[in-house]
Amino acid sequence: MAATSDGELTLELHGFLADRLATLGARRGTRTLIGVPIGGQECVGAVLARLVARDDRLALLYEADKQRLPEHVEVVLNDRLLDLQGGLEAELKAGDVLTFLPAHAGG
Repeated sequence: MAATSDGELTLELHGFLADRLATLGARRGTRTLIGVPIGGQECVGAVLARLVARDDRLALLYEADKQRLPEHVEVVLNDRLLDLQGGLEAELKAGDVLTFLPAHAGG
């Protein structure tokens, strides 16, 4: 998305997120993978805000007006919960994978 990107990170979507946003990326089984150009290091919140500003369908992943993740989504950065890595302030770099999992409820 940025003209001067240093590389790419991957958004990996699961469940209903993968289904609803399938046209934005490549399907791999039940997952949807979306490549996102990234210039240097950017924080998660900034990248997600930029993506939502360019395509409002991605508001399923980030509430840009409230600068937060939706309640129905858990996010993992490189196989570790995002909250344990600084949340929306966590720095991203080329090669990183942000995984979005729909939250499940039930008993």
